[in-house]
Amino acid sequence: MNQPHRVLRTLLVVGALTTSTFARGALPLDTIRLPPGFRIELVTADVPAAREMALGSFDAGHGTLFVGTDRFPTETHHGWKFIAFGPDGDLYVPVGAPCNVCERDEDRYYNIQRIKADGSGRTVVAKGVRNTVGFDWNPLDGSLWFTDNGRDLLGDDLPSDELNHVPAKANGAPHFGFPYCRQGDLPDPEYGKLRPCSQ
Repeated sequence: MNQPHRVLRTLLVVGALTTSTFARGALPLDTIRLPPGFRIELVTADVPAAREMALGSFDAGHGTLFVGTDRFPTETHHGWKFIAFGPDGDLYVPVGAPCNVCERDEDRYYNIQRIKADGSGRTVVAKGVRNTVGFDWNPLDGSLWFTDNGRDLLGDDLPSDELNHVPAKANGAPHFGFPYCRQGDLPDPEYGKLRPCSQ
């Protein structure tokens, strides 16, 4: 078995241990039986709520381990993430609405967030974005362009989905309407009275 798979197999064994093991103290690594040629060791105990691991490319036998944690909402409604690194080197992550249409904390839901590659420095760059499934940057001015899928259950022709953009030097996080307004000019029948489209 080649080295990358050996390391991955080892890390998956460590990752399967529960957080209650950490709470009790030292890990009982010496009690885990492994096949010949494998070894086990603690890589780090400082990754709270780790959900998934992946190994980067191996150069000279050394690779980078990427570990995903669950700081973002866990709702499955619009839970898929189209993520990409922007021209500024930061990672852009959308957080969709946890419903067809509802009003929740707009700093946590229905927005596009930007974080540093190490997971720090989270900021919201666009609010009121129900469900974006793709975005990119204008190579000339660095503005962010993204799709937004409108709500369901308003008929076959309404609302229109949107293509929006955030200027590269936007002052704060612009609001794109959800859940109050659709397609820029159509008040939502449930939430449209709370905030007009003109906002």
